Amino acid sequence: MLSIKPSNRPTIPEILNKSFVRKRASVYIKEVIESASPDLDTLDIDEMNLESLKEQADKLNLFPKPEVGAGGRVGGPPVVKRKPKKVVPILNEEQKKEEERKLKEELKEKEEIEKKLKELERETQAKRKDYQ
Repeated sequence: MLSIKPSNRPTIPEILNKSFVRKRASVYIKEVIESASPDLDTLDIDEMNLESLKEQADKLNLFPKPEVGAGGRVGGPPVVKRKPKKVVPILNEEQKKEEERKLKEELKEKEEIEKKLKELERETQAKRKDYQ
């Protein structure tokens, strides 16, 4: 999907037709709709956003229209909120080497700071002994 030339990039409909994108979008939209509070006021901005999300999902055929249960709540099991997965970028060899170099520099700086801290602690203890 990433390309320097815009003409080589996929269009939004092409991206949305990728199976992994459709699956993730469907799950996300379903979770948002199912977790919506039935107590929302019809003029509430959240309700308007929810309706907009439902319309977009219908236009894109991401999932069949859900059946609405009592109290305006969408049927189905309760939604379990999950922590978002940490996104780890994919690095090429040059980027990996640069990242490793930076980490080594940070580690070296940390070790130097710890060494200075220990030295200051020794000096402080020696001065305390002198004053006692």
